[in-house]
Amino acid sequence: MTICVLALGCEHRLKEAKDGGELTPDADGRAAMLSLMTTLAGIKVNAKGGADAKALRSIAAFAMRSLMASAAKTAAVKKPRVSR
Repeated sequence: MTICVLALGCEHRLKEAKDGGELTPDADGRAAMLSLMTTLAGIKVNAKGGADAKALRSIAAFAMRSLMASAAKTAAVKKPRVSR
């Protein structure tokens, strides 16, 4: 699988997550995809360097928690303005 196909699939899944309410509607899908792709590259480097499966899963879990926290923070910061 080429990196472009993987990136497109990741971006598509993130759009589905936004549409399904798993991510906030204003979450930046492209930035999230790039972050996840960078994490995946880091996981590959760690795996080749001898990291065990538990460490690799921990990296992936941290990336997902960060993505979800970022989306939640974005939603909390963007509150509608009240006209006066």
